[in-house]
Amino acid sequence: GAKSLGLDKQLGTFRVGMEFDAIVLSASSNIYISDRDTASDIFQKVCVQGDDRNVTRVFVQGEDATIRS
Repeated sequence: GAKSLGLDKQLGTFRVGMEFDAIVLSASSNIYISDRDTASDIFQKVCVQGDDRNVTRVFVQGEDATIRS
């Protein structure tokens, strides 16, 4: 995506000096996880069924921007 937008010199890879925005998600009580679920299953459930309760950290341009209440 970054390359098609002409931004591949700034972002799009995990290299030193590149811009980095990310969220860290976790499964919590709002998502049912079975003992039979694989890591891929859990990832899919968090992405599809998750909401703000599943966001544990936020990074904007590499800096922790998590709002703590």
